[in-house]
Amino acid sequence: MLIHIRTCAVALICCLAVSPAFADYESSNSSLIFSGGYSKAKNACDSPWVTVAMAPGGTCRETHTALRLAYNYRFTPIWGFEASYGDLGNATGEGISTVSATSGSLATWSTKAMGWAFAGTATVPITGAFSFFGKVGTVRAEFSESYHANSNTTGAVMQGISINGAPISRQIKNAVTYGAGVQYELNKDFAIRAQYENFGSYDIYSAYGVSNPPRISLSMISAGIVLKF
Repeated sequence: MLIHIRTCAVALICCLAVSPAFADYESSNSSLIFSGGYSKAKNACDSPWVTVAMAPGGTCRETHTALRLAYNYRFTPIWGFEASYGDLGNATGEGISTVSATSGSLATWSTKAMGWAFAGTATVPITGAFSFFGKVGTVRAEFSESYHANSNTTGAVMQGISINGAPISRQIKNAVTYGAGVQYELNKDFAIRAQYENFGSYDIYSAYGVSNPPRISLSMISAGIVLKF
């Protein structure tokens, strides 16, 4: 039974791939995609540097506007490759410092991730000018953190603080990325798309000796314009 289902699925994909509607819009192999939407850095508000809950009026935000630029090349009407760069996630918070040098002080904190993603893509037409696409690959995320605390003893604003000798600044991590979405072909040169992308889960705090560090999961929902050439 399973073999029959797989055979039918492959046959359906092949038939759709050579359908007139699909062929009319897929004359171009290369395309640029400009996407904008919202990213989420899940668990970023569990930062070990700032306790938001203890601060009067303490706040933290794990969602942020995000922009990405991608290049896609199709080897066949179905299979292709995509390289993209831009925002992966951003979080900001205000609370009470937990860092020993400024413990108990009011502090602001932020973490930002940007980076490259490389993925294989598969596109299957749905009906007419609509198609469904999926992608899976790898992402290279660059995290940058900033921390500013008003010291109770000096009143100074501390920047570039070090935790256990390691500066809060820049870390590069790799992970698996995947995504899926739908695309609508306006004509042979332009299309629009909506997509969800998951950029992986990261531990950026073990390097500082933090026990049970939170893992920050990055994802993005966006809409984009596709320029084919």
